Amino acid sequence: LAQVADIGGVYLVSFVVVLVNAALAECLLAWQQGTRRRLPLVVGTALGVLGACLIYGLIARAVYTPRDDDLRLRVLLVQGNIDTPSRVGLPPAERRKRDIETWNTQLRLTEKELARSGRPDLIVWSETLLPGTINTNRSWRTLVQKKTDAFRVPLLAGANTDELDANGRVEASYNSACLFLPVVPGDEDAPATQGRLSGRYNKRHLVPFGEFVPWPLKGYFNPLTHSGYTPGADAQDMMTISGVRLGVNICYEDAFPGLNRRDVKAGAQLLLNLTNDAWYRGTSQLQQHLAIARFRAIETRRPMVRCTNSGATAVITPTGALAATLPLEAEAAGTFSIAVPVSAQGQAYGGNLSLYTRLGDVFPLVCLLGLVCLMGMRALAWAARSRTKPAKPK
Repeated sequence: LAQVADIGGVYLVSFVVVLVNAALAECLLAWQQGTRRRLPLVVGTALGVLGACLIYGLIARAVYTPRDDDLRLRVLLVQGNIDTPSRVGLPPAERRKRDIETWNTQLRLTEKELARSGRPDLIVWSETLLPGTINTNRSWRTLVQKKTDAFRVPLLAGANTDELDANGRVEASYNSACLFLPVVPGDEDAPATQGRLSGRYNKRHLVPFGEFVPWPLKGYFNPLTHSGYTPGADAQDMMTISGVRLGVNICYEDAFPGLNRRDVKAGAQLLLNLTNDAWYRGTSQLQQHLAIARFRAIETRRPMVRCTNSGATAVITPTGALAATLPLEAEAAGTFSIAVPVSAQGQAYGGNLSLYTRLGDVFPLVCLLGLVCLMGMRALAWAARSRTKPAKPK
């Protein structure tokens, strides 16, 4: 049933669920009241819509299941299971000690997986796990670059970044995903950006009260996890790894269909989410977040990779199926072969975009228009009956 999300998004899925349950409720009422005149129409409509959706789902699963000729991107995902909440509000010296521990944990897991599986096309670390403010802290940035060179693999990792004004003062702070490309000695085809921070995505949809305070309350509260982030620009340069264009998003941005739809319309062939959900250890939120993300893959018909700090790290196919996962709330790392539906000409499934990617949330607007029309028709019918109703004798 979920496969129809590539037509009308989650609203269409919800509509079908409500329609079927409304038909069941109508059957119960008809049975209680002994009025069955409308039952064939109601039940027939519900069964017809449900059957059409199920048939469409079977066809879609066959069409969008990964194929042997899909481009393969090998990605190493690291899940450090760092106790992030305990780092908030620490004194600088203690915070630096925790940063070093985090760094060592990420390195240990990465190096162990590299030794086990060989070099992938990309290494991914989760949200805000690089220490310091990575683009302005030269010592940490140099250390990250040296390790990237040693891995000889591009590294995409979450970090805090700052924009400085002409006087060197912080003008804006961002929750970012930073791409480091390794220096490859003797490689004449290596990009000119090798050996430095070569790509950056800044989170667009910030968490209220966690990463910023809404304007009316700005003077009365402080953000819970940071002194205050600035949202990234709507249009940002897209990163490319081994010919695959990445639609990067951070944390709960994978809960917003519009952001992912916009990235795919801009050319993204693989959705990549960096998340730190360590704040919700021991709760069902980790699985709920994954369930939400799976709909973004179905809506856009693009595979999605989620690299998280504590779970749920996963590879999601364009049908929303889980191709691979790492265990929840555990230190883990794994290398996965991602099937990217790209032909030899670089076209994703012939260059086609899903109907939902093209049109967005048109379906609820159509439903709203239909509701207004029905209300108008009922109002006109009521007015007509009122005019023809005979006057009462005096």
